[in-house]
Amino acid sequence: MSKIKILHVIVGFIGGGVEEFLYNNIINMPREDYDISIIAYNKSLESCIEKFKKLDIKIYELNNPNVKDRKNNLAIYKIIKENKFDIVHVHMTEFSMYPCLIAKNLNVKVIIAHSHNVYVSNGIAEKIKFMLHKSLTNAFANRYMACSKDAAISLFGNSKVKNNKVTLINNGINLERFLFNKDTREEIREELKIKSDEILIGNIGRFVEQKNHKFILDIFKEICKKSNQYKLLLIGEGKLKDEMKKYALELDINNKVIFKDNTSEIEKMYSAMDYFLFPSLFEGLGIVTIEAQTNGLQVLASDVVPREAQVTNNIKFFSLSASATEWANIILNTEIKDRAENIDIKLLAKFDNKKTAIELDKYYKAEV
Repeated sequence: MSKIKILHVIVGFIGGGVEEFLYNNIINMPREDYDISIIAYNKSLESCIEKFKKLDIKIYELNNPNVKDRKNNLAIYKIIKENKFDIVHVHMTEFSMYPCLIAKNLNVKVIIAHSHNVYVSNGIAEKIKFMLHKSLTNAFANRYMACSKDAAISLFGNSKVKNNKVTLINNGINLERFLFNKDTREEIREELKIKSDEILIGNIGRFVEQKNHKFILDIFKEICKKSNQYKLLLIGEGKLKDEMKKYALELDINNKVIFKDNTSEIEKMYSAMDYFLFPSLFEGLGIVTIEAQTNGLQVLASDVVPREAQVTNNIKFFSLSASATEWANIILNTEIKDRAENIDIKLLAKFDNKKTAIELDKYYKAEV
């Protein structure tokens, strides 16, 4: 059997869940059966792309985020035409329409549009544009995949979901990697200058509007009004990071907020935390909440996070319409549990990346 040639198309190596999904599956599928390439639009973060460069895959960096750009589309056309891929797997939600159209024009047999997020309207014009992109993505792709039911409905519609036209694949993680580690906790807390009696609230995510960092800082401000025992750790990179640093300064909490860049050892950060805060405005799944639960952390998430994220009793959902004070009170009134006794690994089995890689491997082989 010859190798199955697959092209993945992503926004970029920017420290998001899509790249983690790809990496976890690539390293766990039988590598001898696949010839894998990846196209990335955005200029990559070196900390994110480094681990991919160590794999036996071809990476094409366009270094231009404009999905409509003629040079981008010509480059993608040339890559697909020259390599004759069996499968083109596009991970760009509604913007999947562009590479899907190119693959369709080149008669690629399997064209997968993969929804990793849930669309939230920012006005009538934006909603109309999304509906157009959604329609074209559905027309140009011939296979449909999503990380959750909410993400599937958002891009592909109720009908396709009800008629089992969308394949749901969990964003698997390495469960053992994210288990709580007492030694790591002490090491990182010492590095971050967190005292043993201080409670560290954490969040991991790109500094973009979706992740709602301004509200996180508002919540933390309310916590600081009532207790001097808490600190906040925000991990990630993005265009709003400097703005959030200024906002923390305005709120006069900057001496209690730690801003940290992405790290290849993110699992260590969870062990250093005591609580995980995740008030996103929208999410396809919110894989960091799975990682946090695996670590035994208690999680407070917005009620727009898909319920597939609730795999243990350690996660609570709360309304975004509630005030920062109300969110703060939930955290302040939560008893921090013993982590060693707060993990049930059996409940997390469906998110084991070895299991999800087997599912994707079977899917690919059945399609070609």
